[in-house]
Amino acid sequence: MAALVVLAAIGGPALPASSSPGVPAPSESPPAIPGPPSSFPAVEGSRAALRRARSQLRELDVEVSLAAARLHQATVLLGTVRGDLAAARARSARADAGAASAADQFDQVVRWAYEHGGTSELNAVLGLGSLEDVTQGVDLLSAMASHQDQVARDAGRARERADVAAAQIRSLEQAVAQSVADVHAAGTQLQAASEAQRRLIPRLERRLHRTITMAIADRAAAVAAAKEAAAAAAATPSPGDSIPGPPAEPPLPPEDIRTLIASLWGTGPDAQVAECVVMRESSGIPTERNPTSGAAGLFQLMPFWWDGNNPYGWLFDPYDAQANAEHAHLLWQAQGWGPWTTGHLCV
Repeated sequence: MAALVVLAAIGGPALPASSSPGVPAPSESPPAIPGPPSSFPAVEGSRAALRRARSQLRELDVEVSLAAARLHQATVLLGTVRGDLAAARARSARADAGAASAADQFDQVVRWAYEHGGTSELNAVLGLGSLEDVTQGVDLLSAMASHQDQVARDAGRARERADVAAAQIRSLEQAVAQSVADVHAAGTQLQAASEAQRRLIPRLERRLHRTITMAIADRAAAVAAAKEAAAAAAATPSPGDSIPGPPAEPPLPPEDIRTLIASLWGTGPDAQVAECVVMRESSGIPTERNPTSGAAGLFQLMPFWWDGNNPYGWLFDPYDAQANAEHAHLLWQAQGWGPWTTGHLCV
């Protein structure tokens, strides 16, 4: 049977991370760009068709196994019945032989009585002169009568056994005929199940091939749509690009930066780290802006921190030194110095 192809769903391309200094994007990865809606149903449909095909093949395998088992049982029964039939025929032959032997003995007694003239002997016995001779003659006649009765009984029993054997033979012959019919029926069922399996396999292969071909086409369409979406996303300007920066200004004096930071962080070690971050990020220039990432202001906050597209709903002018510092302080309180790529250099 042809090999089955397993298709995996195509996810959207990941957006590259910015390598420029500034506050990085949130840790959540951007959502994948899904392909056309028909791609996933096509893959699921092919898998469902594969499961149904396997189920049908398993059912056919069970039917074939059952038919083979019935054929084997019928064959064994046929052999047993044939053996019983042969034994019954042997018993019938022995009964016939016994009946024939008893009949021969009976015929011999009758012939002997006829040839020797039983009536004259009886007359002779009756005409004997002594009592001893009469007694011997009576014993002889009684023995002859007993022998003839025994021969008749043996012949009757032999005939009865022959009749029973004949009935058994007829019953066994019917059982043999039924066993032969069962073997024929089991063979027919086995042949029908094998033929159904032979017809089903090519049909399932064609169906699966057609479904997989459609899924491959949908996958190609999904890849093309993902590329188009990525190209469109790359061509769309970032939110920071739509807000032009003010004219360049000179850096704030160091004492002004310290005063602004002290109003928020105090004068301890955290304030020293904040001043270091400002100097490494923007060199103390309130209007500094990264042309690649869009990070802006003293603390180089990324656009999503000041354009309203953030979990806190912040919307402010990043080039306002006071507003930039205040929101940097709020971000530091929530996440520490982790959002700044230069934070570890100052801690």
